Amino acid sequence: MNQTRFQKWMNAVDDDLLEEAQQPMRKKWSWLYSAGAIAACLAVAVTAVTMTRRSTDQPVMIASPIHESSEAEFQQLGYSIPLPDSASETAYYLIDTGENDNQMAEVNFEQDGQAYYCRALKAEQPQDISGIYADWTESLDWSGEDVSVQLRKSEDAAWVGWYAPEVEVQWCVAGGSDVQVLLDTAQTIVEKLGYVMPLYPMESAEDAFADGGYSVDFTAADLVKNGDGYSLTAKIYDYDRYELEDIQSLKEGDQIEVCREPVTVESILWDHGAVIINGGIESGGVELIEHDGLYRTKEMNDQPVYYELGTITLPLSADCTFEDHDDLEQEPDGLVYEYEDVPSAIHASETPFNCYNTVITVRQEQVVQIIRYWIP
Repeated sequence: MNQTRFQKWMNAVDDDLLEEAQQPMRKKWSWLYSAGAIAACLAVAVTAVTMTRRSTDQPVMIASPIHESSEAEFQQLGYSIPLPDSASETAYYLIDTGENDNQMAEVNFEQDGQAYYCRALKAEQPQDISGIYADWTESLDWSGEDVSVQLRKSEDAAWVGWYAPEVEVQWCVAGGSDVQVLLDTAQTIVEKLGYVMPLYPMESAEDAFADGGYSVDFTAADLVKNGDGYSLTAKIYDYDRYELEDIQSLKEGDQIEVCREPVTVESILWDHGAVIINGGIESGGVELIEHDGLYRTKEMNDQPVYYELGTITLPLSADCTFEDHDDLEQEPDGLVYEYEDVPSAIHASETPFNCYNTVITVRQEQVVQIIRYWIP
C-alpha cells in the first residue's frame, strides 16, 4: 500500500502485455512543443521572415495559429482546465487546429520548479493532443466509469491524457519525464473536473486501497459500526479491457485472456462493432464491444463480464456520501445521503449492492462516496 500509484499500475500489468506495449512507435525523433514556446518562436520568426507577392514588394505577415487567451474565454468556449493549487506562472492560449474553427485550449504553468502545460480539445474520440513525437518506451491505455486514460513515456518526455465521452473532450498534461508527478497532476485536474481517475489494471483487491473508483459487492451487514465511525467490507470486481489494435489484429489460433483465463480463438467475427469470438455468448464464447477507445467484454445485457479480485475492509470518511439512483421513477434525480444518514439508508435498502450497479470512491484509504446506479 506504500507503493506509488504508477508503481501499482505498472506492477499490475501482465508481462506479455507490457512487453508489447513497450515496443516503440515508428516515429524516430522527439519534439515537445507548447503554445508558449511556439508563441515565442513565432514572435522572432515574424520579425525575421517575410513573403513577397509576385506583383508587389510589400511584405505579407504570417498569421499565428496561437492566440493569448484567458480562463474566462476558455469558459465561453466550453473548456475547463482547473489547475492544482500549487500551480503558478499561468499563461492561457488558444490554438487553431484548422478543423471547423475548433480551437484547442492550453494552459502553461509551473509547479515545484518544473514547467508543464495542460491542453483540452473537443473531440469525438480519444486522441493524442500532446504535441510530443517520440519513441515511446511505455504505452498504456485504460478506462473507468467516467474517463479513459492514456499514458506515454520515453526517456526524456511523457504525457498523460484522459477523455470524457459524456462531454466529448480530450485533455492532456505534459512536462518533464516524471510519470508519477504527471499522474498525480492529472488526477488532481481530473478530480477538480468532477471525474474519478480510474486505476488500471488491477491485480488484487489490495489495489483498491489506492485512490480511485471501484465496482463492488456488499450487503448491509458489511457496513459495521467501529467506535465513532463505520467500516465497509466489500468484494472488489474488475473486467477485461483490450487495446483496439490488439483485438483488430486477432486471428484464429491466437489467445486472449478473459477473466484471467486464456481463451484460444477458434473463430472470430466482426458484427456491427461487436467482436464475436468462438460463437459468442450463446455458444459459450466471448463478445467484445468498443468502449471509451478500448474493447471490453460484454454480457447479454451489455454489462461487462466482471470477475472478483478479493475482499477488503475500508473505513468510511467523515464526509462520506451515498448517492442512490436506484428508483428513477420516484426520484429521477437520485437521492444523496450525508454521512450521518448513510448507514440507515443502506440498511433500509431492498435493492442489492453489486458490481453491476455500485461503485465506491476511495481517497487516502477511506471510502468517500458510494454510488448506486439504476440498471434496467
